[in-house]
Amino acid sequence: LASPDEGAADLRKIIKDSPQFLNSDGILALECGIAHPKMLKAENAENKDFSQIEILPDLSGRGRFLIFARA
Repeated sequence: LASPDEGAADLRKIIKDSPQFLNSDGILALECGIAHPKMLKAENAENKDFSQIEILPDLSGRGRFLIFARA
């Protein structure tokens, strides 16, 4: 798969659009490239649609999963 903006354009769109599809206590879980989780977490740190953003590691210990929790 290829996406513009260093592979993050599609992830940004999913994050931006997800609140309209999630319940008030819903969770968005994304698997990302190794370079994306910290960047996307920082970009959304002030996003009021989510009460918590976590980075979880894959089996090799690298942060590869982003979990966005709604308030």
